[in-house]
Amino acid sequence: MRKYRVLLTTVLLVLLLGVLVPQFAQNVPTGPEEAGRQRRATALGLVRTINTAEVVEATTYGSFAQWETLIAHQGEYINKCTRENGMRLGPMPEILPGWSLRLNVRGDGQAFDLMLEDVANKQVPYAAYSNETGVIWNAAPTQ
Repeated sequence: MRKYRVLLTTVLLVLLLGVLVPQFAQNVPTGPEEAGRQRRATALGLVRTINTAEVVEATTYGSFAQWETLIAHQGEYINKCTRENGMRLGPMPEILPGWSLRLNVRGDGQAFDLMLEDVANKQVPYAAYSNETGVIWNAAPTQ
């Protein structure tokens, strides 16, 4: 009798786990909507990296820097972060395929504005904005 109880408990446990596992399964990215989300996540990661590099630049040299100077001083950090995400930076303005960077530093070097714009997707325009506050805004045109 005890043998059947153990067997029944084991079978029920296996069936229960079989029912629960699919709800924890990972969703595989499909379709253009998911691809767009992944592109935006990549852009936001790059903006975070640039923000961090600018803070290090301001802390080290006393002011924020234009892109060329930022790459010269913080290039190892920026490239390390981009390589980890499978990206390779190119020259401005299109530093990533399909992404255009605009980085403006105020004359005294105490403020900056940056915009990373998706120039590849004309149907669904998108850009990420940030400045010296470190806050990142997702932007899309109003319709």
